[in-house]
Amino acid sequence: MLNTTSNHSRSPIDFSLEPQDTWYWIIKGIIAILAVIGNGLVIYFIVFKRRLRVTNNWFVLSLAIADFCIGLFTTLSGLACTFQFRCDWRMQITFYNFLLFASTLNLWAMAIDRYIGIVHSLRYVSLMTTTRVISMVAMSWAISFLAAFVRLLWLYDIGLAGKTIEKYYRVAIDLLFGVLSCVMLVTIYVRIFFICRNLTKESTTQLDQINYNHATSGSKCHRQSRRNSSVRVLGSVVLLFVLCYSLSIYVSFCLNFKMCCFKSCCRYNICVNGTP
Repeated sequence: MLNTTSNHSRSPIDFSLEPQDTWYWIIKGIIAILAVIGNGLVIYFIVFKRRLRVTNNWFVLSLAIADFCIGLFTTLSGLACTFQFRCDWRMQITFYNFLLFASTLNLWAMAIDRYIGIVHSLRYVSLMTTTRVISMVAMSWAISFLAAFVRLLWLYDIGLAGKTIEKYYRVAIDLLFGVLSCVMLVTIYVRIFFICRNLTKESTTQLDQINYNHATSGSKCHRQSRRNSSVRVLGSVVLLFVLCYSLSIYVSFCLNFKMCCFKSCCRYNICVNGTP
């Protein structure tokens, strides 16, 4: 999942964090290219289009920057460390996790912003001031940095104390960035879904009344269709996020607590959230 680790007894110079299989790098390369192009376009439009430079889009911009860096830097550094250089896997993991944590927390911030915008729409301007938006974005990156780099304090300790701290750290990260993320996003989506459903019912009632008294209002139908489409897209994203993280959390807890065996995960002497 988010924190990949390996056997602490191995030297960092003879350990490869990622496999050298061609199919693996082809798939990772395609995903990286899509992430760089897609998020690069988002960054470009928000930065250079004046009408998009609004406060609530700063969350989108921050998330796009995090995902852009994941697609670009983790792939390039992974290629270099796997085929060209001998890299310290501890620093490599820490760098990867920093960007992944930043992406997750920026997604939190954006979801909270949208939740406030829909649930408390009349108070949105007073609640989400420029100062609060900047603070939320800055905290997302700062917390991600601390959560990732604090791990270096014990990763270089090959003794029993370092391994014990690492086990509790992985569990805490799984709960915070995995379980809590899934619960929060699902809760926010369900809340938004019911609010949009109620708004759709009210709009339908009003539209029927207008159609009865006057002509059909095409603009209201268009707005309602766009709102429903946005809810469906958001639901698809949340569902994909939950499915992927649920699998990762399951594997992580199995490895942490040795509840099940995943020999294929350790083919390259590396496990997700565990030790081979």
